[in-house]
Parts: sequence; C-alpha cells; structure tokens
Amino acid sequence: MTAALPLAHIFQLWTTSCGQWRQWAIHTLVAAMLAVLVTSPWLVRNWSRFGEVTMVTPNWEVFWRGNNPQATGDSYRTGGQTVLDSLSTAERAELESLSTEIEQRDWFKAKAFRYIRDEPAGALLGTGRKLFYFWWFSPNAGLRYPAAWLRLYQLYYGAMLFGALLGIHWILLRGSPAQKHALALLL
Repeated sequence: MTAALPLAHIFQLWTTSCGQWRQWAIHTLVAAMLAVLVTSPWLVRNWSRFGEVTMVTPNWEVFWRGNNPQATGDSYRTGGQTVLDSLSTAERAELESLSTEIEQRDWFKAKAFRYIRDEPAGALLGTGRKLFYFWWFSPNAGLRYPAAWLRLYQLYYGAMLFGALLGIHWILLRGSPAQKHALALLL
C-alpha cells in the first residue's frame, strides 16, 4: 500500500489546478514525513540487524508461494497443506540451515526466479490464477472456518461485486469528469 502513495500524489498533482499547487506540495510533504516517521523504526531495526534498509523481510517468501512447481494460486495446497509444507526434506533442511531472515529471503527469491526462468508458461498460468482468486474465491477459501460462513460471505461478496459493476457502468455512461477521474484512480 505504501508503494501506491507516490502514485496517488502524482495523480492528485495531475488533477490539481495551477492555483492549488502550493497546497498540494504541503500535503505531499506532510504525507512523506508521516510515512518516514511511521516506517523508520522498522528500517532502523533492519539496518542494525541485517546491514541493509528493507521494509519487509518475508516478501520473497510470499512471492515464492505463488512461483514454484507446487503453487496453487494461494498459500495452501489441497487438503489444508501449505505450499511451504510441500518443500522436500532436502529443501527444508537447506532453508532451516539459513541463520538470518535476509538469507532466507534470498533463498526464496532465488527459488522463485529459477522457477520462472525454467517454467515461464507455468509461472504465467499461475499469475492468471492468482488474479482470478484476487477477485473471486480460491478452492481453499473457507478452509479454516465453517462452510456456511463461506457461503454467506460469497453471497455478500457477489452482491457487493454486482453493485460495484453497476456503479462502474453508470459512471462510464453518465458520470461527471471528476467521477471518471476518481474511477480511473481506483481501477
């Protein structure tokens, strides 16, 4: 989400009239200062612990979950087993021998990019599957709670999605330029 913040400010600059640039600059500066204030403890922690400035250390594990031969499009395989549980004994031993989060991060990164390089069609298919699951439900949705809850949520989500599509349709056909700009920002 933090990565989208600069894009939001650029969009705001693009839609701001000439007389409001000073106000835009002040808002952008305040937002940047708050972002630095909020993230600095984690950045300092990672610098002191690992010798590099990084926001998130497990990010490459999450990337690997979707880019490996066992990937399903989410964090689980069939039957409730996680993708991480599908590592071979040798891979698990290799991963557990790594002493820092940075070494583990680099291990997952190398594994994921090796899979993408060796199996580009599988990686592309997996990306499509993840995009579909982003907007709808994976086969493992509701794995950790009663099936009735999932059905109820699917009904709710379906109604919200239908309403959103109707709203998008209405804005595209009859919306004001400001509404169309806001829609473009959201999409």
